[in-house]
Amino acid sequence: MSETPAPAYRRDLRISLSIAALVLTTAATAGLTVAADDVAVLRDARDRWQGIGYVLICLYAVAVPLGTVLLSFWARGTGRSVRLGWRNAGLALGHGVLVAALAWFFGDVVADHFTSGRGGGSKGAYAAWLIAMLPAFAAVALAGGLFPRSDPGRSTHGVVVGTAVVSWIFGALPFLLLVVFALA
Repeated sequence: MSETPAPAYRRDLRISLSIAALVLTTAATAGLTVAADDVAVLRDARDRWQGIGYVLICLYAVAVPLGTVLLSFWARGTGRSVRLGWRNAGLALGHGVLVAALAWFFGDVVADHFTSGRGGGSKGAYAAWLIAMLPAFAAVALAGGLFPRSDPGRSTHGVVVGTAVVSWIFGALPFLLLVVFALA
């Protein structure tokens, strides 16, 4: 059984919606970063998560729901499951909440600046861990990857589980270093 290629307008719609979601996500993240100077709650979050953590967590928190909202139109038109896409988005957001909570804990442990040694010390481990954890899910959401095909017998959460596994594999060493820095 071969897959029928999607008509060009559906591919164009996906690309257009993905670009729009990326532009809006970037603008919203920049807006939240600027607003952190004036809004006490955002300022406290930026101070606790530090600059890179704040930006990555904001990017993630905007990209997953925004990408899911915009690409729902494409998914519906191509026969992909919008319901399962939203369920996958919920799982992805749950992953983001876990990472944000751990980052909140590690925010006090992490040094304010990178050290001159290799790896950047605790700040380097923190940045590497967050980069391993968050951007991959944001990219999947912005590309419409959270919407599975409606084929019976296919895994409906494969992309979420696969992305989480790969993220944690790449983030394991920096995370362990953060634990060591926290216990030291």
